[in-house]
Amino acid sequence: MHDVERELRESGNERLAELIDRLPDAALDDQNAEVEAIVPEALALARSAELPWVEIFIRHWHLQATGDGFEKVPYAVETLEFSHREEHRACPQSVCTVQDLAHAYSGADGPGYAEERLAVVEEALERIDPSWDCFHCMVVEKVNALSDLERYEEALEVAREGRARAAAAGRDYGNAEDDVTTPLLRLRRFQEALESAAPRRDERDDTFARWRQMARTEALIGLGRIDDALAELADPEPVLREPRYHLGWAQDVERLVRRGRLTNDWRLGGLLERMVAAQVERGRAWDGVQLAAIHGRLALWRGATVTARKALDDMRALAARLRSPERAHAFVRALEAGLERMREREPVLPESAEAFLDAWRAEERSDPELDLERLHAARRRWPDELQVAWGLHSALEAVGREEDSLTVLREFADAHVEDADAQAMLAHTLIDAGMVGEEVERLAERLRPLDELHAVWLEARAAYREGEMERARERAEWIVERDQEALNARRIAALACEHLKDFEAALVHCNGVLGHAGEDRLASAHWDRLVPATIVGDWEAVRASAAALEIDVPGDSGPIDVDAGLIRLRFAADDFVIALRTGPVSARVLNVGLRDEPQHAGDLVVFDAEPVGTAAEGELITFPVVHVVAEGPRRAYPFDGVDPGDDAWNAFVDTLREEGWVIDVRYREPEYQLEVDGEQRPGIYGHLAVPDDVDDAAAHARLGELTAEWEGPFTWLPLAEAAGDDSASAQQREHAEALALY
Repeated sequence: MHDVERELRESGNERLAELIDRLPDAALDDQNAEVEAIVPEALALARSAELPWVEIFIRHWHLQATGDGFEKVPYAVETLEFSHREEHRACPQSVCTVQDLAHAYSGADGPGYAEERLAVVEEALERIDPSWDCFHCMVVEKVNALSDLERYEEALEVAREGRARAAAAGRDYGNAEDDVTTPLLRLRRFQEALESAAPRRDERDDTFARWRQMARTEALIGLGRIDDALAELADPEPVLREPRYHLGWAQDVERLVRRGRLTNDWRLGGLLERMVAAQVERGRAWDGVQLAAIHGRLALWRGATVTARKALDDMRALAARLRSPERAHAFVRALEAGLERMREREPVLPESAEAFLDAWRAEERSDPELDLERLHAARRRWPDELQVAWGLHSALEAVGREEDSLTVLREFADAHVEDADAQAMLAHTLIDAGMVGEEVERLAERLRPLDELHAVWLEARAAYREGEMERARERAEWIVERDQEALNARRIAALACEHLKDFEAALVHCNGVLGHAGEDRLASAHWDRLVPATIVGDWEAVRASAAALEIDVPGDSGPIDVDAGLIRLRFAADDFVIALRTGPVSARVLNVGLRDEPQHAGDLVVFDAEPVGTAAEGELITFPVVHVVAEGPRRAYPFDGVDPGDDAWNAFVDTLREEGWVIDVRYREPEYQLEVDGEQRPGIYGHLAVPDDVDDAAAHARLGELTAEWEGPFTWLPLAEAAGDDSASAQQREHAEALALY
């Protein structure tokens, strides 16, 4: 696809080129939310440009990311048909769509469709040779089908033969899926599996690395090396993102629980509940049955019968989707028998709902999973008590049953339409979960005759959550006009104004918050005000808020520009730079982008003081950019050559920075060495941005002047070429070729 990307850029379709360049990496990094965001835009651009081969490529990677389950089988079938039309059969990705269909059925019900998967993959393998990129993918699908048929020795032979044929064709798949490892694990050849799944040199955190990590965990448990297995066990967060990992992770966790090395509590139950829900959503029936069985067994071991019953219900629903539902009968019967042995009794409740709630809240170490039985009983006994419904909602949410938790609040709100608190509680919960839309609008209308201010507040919050900043501002300001002390409405108004780039109005609202905030909210209010105050240049307000926050800033008036250390800035989800902090919420970008990189060189920005995530020890803190106050230079060029030494380099950089240049060193010794006349010399490579008022010829001349006394070759070849200096370009090109620069 590299040629296609180049052609797209040359023809002006840069956005489509960017999307298809990013899509495979997003899929392999398990960034499924990003994949789902990329695909609709990419498909629309490909179709408008009448590029069906690109559409097939996009569909293929979409299916690779999220296409393993019954829910995506129709899409996989449609993509296969589209790619095998006569006019598209020559597309290289047409073979990949065969793998996509096998992949979809593998996730849906691996053993149930193993023979058919085996047949289509073998047919596809006859059409390609080992030099093709898709050869290994097809071998992996064949190995998986054979493993689902429990033909493990044959699967291992196929995997090794495939690797050998690929190697003979000059292809190395050592960093791809561990096709050899899976049959080794099923054959209980744990030491060989452990060696096969060893970390690769310089491996990145992607799907291949995570599969190897999970394989190592299983192998170490099999070898009895439990401490090492615990160290290898994958963190739940990346596992939760991708349903393909759920069953293997849960199996390892159950083994470790059985050995008394992991705690079997409601938190683990909550993780498994979310995993089972993801299997149901994607239609991964066979993995889902096995996962629900693990979830139910662990729930029974900790006495959580409500959770075990839910697991049984999910298991039955998933079993019904199997090609042969009887394959799940043993799992179902085992969990039914366990529940039969643990018939629960109706909990004993106090005389009043108030007494129940007081007792429940007083329990410092309450277990929400075990609380469910009491809360269900309390809900049945006091169906008109909102706080009892809220307690049940909270417990269900804590154990991963988000949809059931919302159902509790929905049923209460529908049964008590004249209860303003019930309507508001459900609406705010939906907004917090990002579920804005018609349901919230309907609840706001219910609430309006009961509490108009609160109804408008719901509309303001929903609009802000949906990114409708004009409406969010209008609704929030409507509230503030009627209630000067409505601090949350003022905050929404201020944030909406910032999004709309009306920073003067945002500052007015921030001042209003400060005028009414209590002591416990003053600090956050001052941090909020620093953003619009810095952008509009209200340095008196900036200094007042800095003083209130005990931040030392120089001078009594005027702009603030200090060296407050390095930070990391986020311009977008995949756009980060290093910057020098120049004030409480201001910074100047130090990185220089080149070629396809976003360009922010020298930009003066204002950022939100709330960090993005948590920085590990030794890492820079990341802040999100709110506004670019002033752009830096936009013309950028690389430089490369022999490092002149610290004194000469620092003088060079200081001089150019004073003249408005931005210098960004990317590589320097000891990691970068050059061989000059048979001798190893320290190298230096990076990017520079030229001030807008300095043309290329003047910039070229200035670099020549400043480096005239340097001993080793130092080049800025693309700038020399842009300046039209043929003699210097030829000399620098000679150096670049001799030293393998750039």
